[in-house]
Amino acid sequence: MGDVTEESLAHLPMPQRLALTYATGATRASFKALFLFDAALADIVRQAREPLLAQMRLAWWRDVLAKDAADRPAGNPLIAQLAEWNGPDNALHGLVDGWEQLLDDAALGNVAMAGFIDGRAVCFEALARSCGEAAYADAALQAGRLWASVDLAFGLSDREERDLALRMAPDASSASRK
Repeated sequence: MGDVTEESLAHLPMPQRLALTYATGATRASFKALFLFDAALADIVRQAREPLLAQMRLAWWRDVLAKDAADRPAGNPLIAQLAEWNGPDNALHGLVDGWEQLLDDAALGNVAMAGFIDGRAVCFEALARSCGEAAYADAALQAGRLWASVDLAFGLSDREERDLALRMAPDASSASRK
């Protein structure tokens, strides 16, 4: 396996590809790592037939993230791409934890959705801070919550769950005024 290719980027949803197009040179690699990692975690959860097996795969990623970058397994293009992540690794841990919230269908409610949304959103806040844009960290967190809420809603088939996910989205107009 080699580096992450343009072909692998083509599998990202359109909003993420658009965000990469507009990302600055200083942040593009971090956003690319974030979006590719998020997509890989989504695949783990989406393809889960047995929640326990998916939890084991997510635990493997937590173990990888707990290691220093130099001690992580070689040969995996996603792990290599994560070396480009400019934010703290605990934000990526939060992303893994957020995706894990969706594994228990019976518990998909306020708590699980909030955990999922916050797990994804915290990466945007962390990236803003690590890129020297701490003044925009709160706005980045709100934008991340909005994106995660709407993205979750589009992926849900149950109308009540979709409505709940959309109600959890922050008001975009108030976030943009900060």
